[in-house]
Amino acid sequence: MFFGMSTSSFACSCGGPFTFCETVAPQLDQLLIIRGIKTKQVEHGMDFEIKGIFNGNESKETIRIWGDPGHLCRLYTAHFEIGEEVILALHKIDYEPSESFCCESEEKGDYIISVCGVYFVRTSDESRMAAAEACLGEELKKCDIQNLHFYPNPTQSLVTLNSPIDLKDQEGSLQLLNLRGQIVFEYSTLEDIYTNGKITMNLAGLARGVYVFRLELPIICPDPSIGRIVVN
Repeated sequence: MFFGMSTSSFACSCGGPFTFCETVAPQLDQLLIIRGIKTKQVEHGMDFEIKGIFNGNESKETIRIWGDPGHLCRLYTAHFEIGEEVILALHKIDYEPSESFCCESEEKGDYIISVCGVYFVRTSDESRMAAAEACLGEELKKCDIQNLHFYPNPTQSLVTLNSPIDLKDQEGSLQLLNLRGQIVFEYSTLEDIYTNGKITMNLAGLARGVYVFRLELPIICPDPSIGRIVVN
């Protein structure tokens, strides 16, 4: 891996891998794999708004990604258009700027995108997107929270949701609304209701009827999960 050390005295020659899947599969424990859009070009890097996280963890909504300033084994970020949606596989910068020969603008906690392999897939490229989904499997499905169900349903008190996504330390909120659209109660964070891989709520005391829950996980998924709970 190349994080920031100068390679000006060496030729940058990479013999593969030649596909996204071959590149990222051996490195899943090291990579942040995200979907999002480029919002700004900054020197030899770019600002990138995260719309979904497929592998790894990042709490920021927008991150700084550094590419090639002209002499490193990295991708040129100018190849991406402002507003273009892309899936990226990134290494996090784990050195202090003073320890690096390049580059003054880069900071610990930013990311870099290598050119030694294939570290991006344009979402407009249907064939490469299909290949990425096939090889990464569940890693590309972590954002699929549209069909979650609480149980038991109907209920008189406690309801539970077994989440396929690890929600620990994830930004999120949950609302329960009546059919008039009024918020019955709301959790602005999930800390109080998420333990051991489950979301649990106590609905005792609510009037009988149908309620709508809305689970939002903005960093992981761009769209909320919405469903119904019947209280009897």
